[in-house]
Amino acid sequence: MGCCKGTKRNKQENKKPCPLCNTLGNNIHYLAVEMVVKEDIISAVTKEDYFVCINNSCDAVFYNESGDRIFLAQDINMGSNFDEVTKQYGCKCNSDSKCGSCNNK
Repeated sequence: MGCCKGTKRNKQENKKPCPLCNTLGNNIHYLAVEMVVKEDIISAVTKEDYFVCINNSCDAVFYNESGDRIFLAQDINMGSNFDEVTKQYGCKCNSDSKCGSCNNK
């Protein structure tokens, strides 16, 4: 995944189109996805790059780079603190920020 290697990623690498609506979504760490999906589907989250669909009209919330793994709104545990999770794990060592998993904030 290239996280926490100290290299800056191209901003376009951090955005991929949603497979359902084609809106460019932002990159997010897989641990953030694990923390907010419903318990019965956590095993479907794999250690790979995910993206957040930013189109409020789209049913997709998270999707992987190839678009073959999509988590819909119905797959999200609405009791989780989504804002806090995405703040901690949302970046992928792009710009001046670091991902939460390496504690280099």
